[in-house]
Amino acid sequence: MKKPNTSISLMLIAGLFVGYAGIGSDSSGKSIVCISAGADKKIILYDFNGATGSLKQKDEIELPGSPGSQFISPDGNRLYVAVRSSNGVAAFKIDHANGTLKHIATTDIGANAAYVATDRTGKTLLWASYSDGLVGSHAINNDGSVKKGALSQIATARCAHAILPDASNQFVFVPHTGPNAVYQFRFNATNGKLSKNEPLTASPADGLEPRHLAFHPKLPIVYCDDEKGDSVTAYHFDRKTGQLKAFTPAAPCPLILMAEKIPVRTSRLPLMADLFTPPTAVTILLPALV
Repeated sequence: MKKPNTSISLMLIAGLFVGYAGIGSDSSGKSIVCISAGADKKIILYDFNGATGSLKQKDEIELPGSPGSQFISPDGNRLYVAVRSSNGVAAFKIDHANGTLKHIATTDIGANAAYVATDRTGKTLLWASYSDGLVGSHAINNDGSVKKGALSQIATARCAHAILPDASNQFVFVPHTGPNAVYQFRFNATNGKLSKNEPLTASPADGLEPRHLAFHPKLPIVYCDDEKGDSVTAYHFDRKTGQLKAFTPAAPCPLILMAEKIPVRTSRLPLMADLFTPPTAVTILLPALV
C-alpha cells in the first residue's frame, strides 16, 4: 500500500481537544482520527486509543480532489470536508456505532475553500476561500448534503483562513493574514445569508496577521493565532454589535506559525493550538484572564 501523504491537514475527530465530536468513541477511550491527505486525494481514518495514544489505520476514502479543512456538524452526525482542488465540499454521515463514514454527496460550491464550518443550527454551510478572497454560505439539505448555489458570496481579500459563527449565531468572523485583519459579518440564520458588518474589519498590532480563531466559552473574548507574530491576540467581543477590538499584547508562542486550530478549554483557561506541521500541541496560559 502506498504510504499516504498526511502532511497537509490534520483534523482530530474526538478525544484530543475539547469541543471535537467523536466517531465511535467508547468507554475504553477509543475514537477515530480522520486525516486529510491532500496529495493522495483521500481522507484516512485511524483508530485512536486515548489510553495508550496509539493509532491504527482503519479505512481510506477517495475523493475527486485534494481534501483540506474538516468540520463536524453541531449534532455530531455529519462531517464536512473541503475538496479544495475541485472547488467542492464533501458531506459524510458519521456512523457512531461502527466508527466509519458514509459519503452523502460532494457539491461544487464554486470556490476553493480553505476553511469550512456550519452555523450553530447546522443548516447552513459557511466557507472562506484563501486564494479567491471570498466568503460564502450554502444551504444544507435535510439529508446533510450541501445544496448547490450560494446563498451569499462576498469578496473580501486574499488570505481568508477561517470562518466561524459566534454562540448567538448572529455574527461571523473571518481572519485574514495578508490584510492583517479579522473581517466581521452579520449572519441571518433564517435565510442563511451573510452581510457586511460596520466597520468591516478589526485588526491586531501591525504585522501579526491573524490566521484562525476561537471563542472563549464564557467570556466575551475571541482569540486569534497570528501567523507572522508567532503569537495569540485576544479581542474584546461586543455581543450586541458583533465588533471585535484587540486588547492584549500578543502572547508569544514560537511554534504558532502553522497553527491550524485553537480550541479553548474551560478549566484554568488554557488556550490550545493544534499545530499544522508537525501535529503537536502548544498550551498558552493567559495570566490576565485566569
